[in-house]
Amino acid sequence: GGGGWKASDGDKAHFPWIHKVLCPELPVMAHIIITITKYLRTPSYPTANAFERNTGFTISADGRKIWIKGYSTELDEEEDEDGDVESFYHFSEKIHLDIPSLEKRFL
Repeated sequence: GGGGWKASDGDKAHFPWIHKVLCPELPVMAHIIITITKYLRTPSYPTANAFERNTGFTISADGRKIWIKGYSTELDEEEDEDGDVESFYHFSEKIHLDIPSLEKRFL
């Protein structure tokens, strides 16, 4: 199932800052986290599975387990009464990871 790295409250607050600093003009920015661990005992066959409504992916092969977890930040702009536009960046777990080429390698 899930496991691997998950965003903490601090991470959820930090990702919008990353979006604002690196790519403020993008309406949506993906944040992909990859965690790799080594098995004590190697599983009998490789696997690849989606988890948490396709926001993450697990891969097991060659004595390793890899978690790929996605998050996003979204730009929201609001105009104040003076006509000035203010930008806000919001954390979201609304992301869909679709990695068909990776999945096919494990079938």
